[in-house]
Amino acid sequence: MDKWQDLKKVINKINDSEAVNKFFDTAKHVLTELGLTNEDELVYASAINNIQLTVGGKYVTNIKRKNGSVVLGFYIPAKFLNGLGQKYPNLKHEADSISDAQDFVWLDIKADQAEIGDFLEPVLELARLNKKGQKSPHRSQFSKQHNEWIIEAALNPAVRSNLFSISKYYVVGAYWEGATPENQTESFVGNGIWENGYDDKFLEEVNEVPVGSQIAIKAVFTKEKLKSVMAIKARGIVTGNPKDGRRLNVQWESGFKPFEVDFPGGYWATIKEVTNQDHIEAIWNNKLAEPVSMNFPLNTIFYGPPGTGKTYTTLLRAAQIIENREIEDYEEAKRIFNDNLGDRIEFITFHQNYSYEDFIQGLRPDTDNGAELSFKKVDGVFKRIADRALKNLRLSEKAPEEVSRELQFEEALDEFIEELQESEGKYKITEAAYIFEVEEDAFRYKGDRWNHANGLRMKFSDLRELYIHGIASRQEAKSLKSISRSAYHDITYYFLVYQQILKHIPQNVEAPAKVKRQNYVIIIDEINRANISRVFGELITLIEPDKRSHGAIPLKCTLPSGEEFVVPSNLYIIGTMNTADKSIALLDIALRRRFEFEAMYPKYQLDGQQVYDTEVLEKINKKVVELKGHDFQIGHAYFMGENNNLVERMNKKVIPLLLEYFLNDEKEVSGILAHAGLEAEDNAWPLRIKGKRD
Repeated sequence: MDKWQDLKKVINKINDSEAVNKFFDTAKHVLTELGLTNEDELVYASAINNIQLTVGGKYVTNIKRKNGSVVLGFYIPAKFLNGLGQKYPNLKHEADSISDAQDFVWLDIKADQAEIGDFLEPVLELARLNKKGQKSPHRSQFSKQHNEWIIEAALNPAVRSNLFSISKYYVVGAYWEGATPENQTESFVGNGIWENGYDDKFLEEVNEVPVGSQIAIKAVFTKEKLKSVMAIKARGIVTGNPKDGRRLNVQWESGFKPFEVDFPGGYWATIKEVTNQDHIEAIWNNKLAEPVSMNFPLNTIFYGPPGTGKTYTTLLRAAQIIENREIEDYEEAKRIFNDNLGDRIEFITFHQNYSYEDFIQGLRPDTDNGAELSFKKVDGVFKRIADRALKNLRLSEKAPEEVSRELQFEEALDEFIEELQESEGKYKITEAAYIFEVEEDAFRYKGDRWNHANGLRMKFSDLRELYIHGIASRQEAKSLKSISRSAYHDITYYFLVYQQILKHIPQNVEAPAKVKRQNYVIIIDEINRANISRVFGELITLIEPDKRSHGAIPLKCTLPSGEEFVVPSNLYIIGTMNTADKSIALLDIALRRRFEFEAMYPKYQLDGQQVYDTEVLEKINKKVVELKGHDFQIGHAYFMGENNNLVERMNKKVIPLLLEYFLNDEKEVSGILAHAGLEAEDNAWPLRIKGKRD
């Protein structure tokens, strides 16, 4: 949904529907002729400050507003240049900055002068060559910026037309009386659709819904006798309307949190257009009150025997931390967890070979550099999520005006990176030095005669500092105390790149709302399986609440790369450990001091869930505790789920676990089974039961 708004925002900035249609017509021609769709990872499209389409990592076309004019760009074989130059004498083209070879050129032409038919054959010929690759490097490197709506708008005229129109808003029902289940919301969201439950009603209303409309699933009811209330269950954008009066294709909002609005009725029908502006604001721009803090500890370890619900509780706790509210519905918690996994939640499992380099930061061979053996810095999973959390934390402390200034720099940086992508090779800083790679947080640069095989890193954070402090000269930059030592040493190169970025600073940036502080969670499953001191390194101190970024005595460390690092105060660490593998008493003392431990032992009654054969489970555990201790009990999860067959459960899961605990001591395990009232098969190996004793 956000990508749709991103695309509309850029289109509004360009403010020339005829020119934008020329871009989409070009894109459609290339995609159709090559048989490409959004599912093909050869294709990458983005809408940041301009709209662009690439195939196989090479540009095809783009459109942008530049110096008051709308400009179309095309990447074509150079052999077409003379013919086009005769018709368009003012055609601007670049070769040296595009490729080391002179076989291809990049053309810029004012959109109102371009007849698209003249450029389709040249663009397509080059795109065919690019199709030979397997995947666009942009698609993987800038995956979060890929905008699928550009592809949809190129191929689908209905989607395209709605980019230029004012959105319509609809609320729809999802209650089908007599169906199983009666509430179809989860089915609709899961299948990316909405369906009219009637064969003879609301057909015309459904057919009139245009693609691109905003849609929300509602449930209307009365509360406090006569008060009409509407619950909003889901929101999305209509992506297709087959005009059958029954179905709409919808891209539903992920991670949506239901809420209620209490304006008067009028929305009882299965489908109803919303035209009241106050109601639109309430449903699609709802401003919810700040939730009460749940006050969870920053560092927690859930410990206990297998099958006691550690993973279940961890997932629920992570969702509650992310939402900062109580969550009782496990299915809702799962949706929140999955929607945030890879962004505000990370999940990893420790093992014996897990290292500091995997967790924090290390060097990895640069496999893309075939000429020589070289290494590049790679951040580990903890470093990556910590950086994201810290960025949110710092932005949340700034006034919207400060954030707006930072956004100006970010937009300019994005445009400069796009310029580097167009160059596809070396981007010269000076005659002696050039940028050759764009990393997640830095440019990598070097010179042909330098001794640095891997080049040096020019961090975006240092370039950002120059902008924030309004640096206007190299001398001013050199006196800045907040930049890194590497930036100070190579300030000439930094300042030259900074000057190029300044050329892309937008004149106006829409003032953002204040950034909301968010929580982040990293889950470490089987935390006791790795060498904790080796994996955490200096972080074992930095994860303490008072040593974090906003603690009483915040501490920083210097990573092997020379980068300073602090653990943010909005990053929660949740670990799980299986006490049957390793007792809590044997854990690293340093780790035990820095985590709060929550015990997870077998339960024989759970609200809303059934534990089968509890008397058998209790008797088994009573004997296990007597013989081996509490940490080797059988968890209640082994006696839950769809299979309530005691014999199968015991023979396939519980008995093998008991034999492992007791080192295949058949006599000991048989005694436990007999104590629980179970009858073993005669002379059977592996040990099995026939059922309960009569």
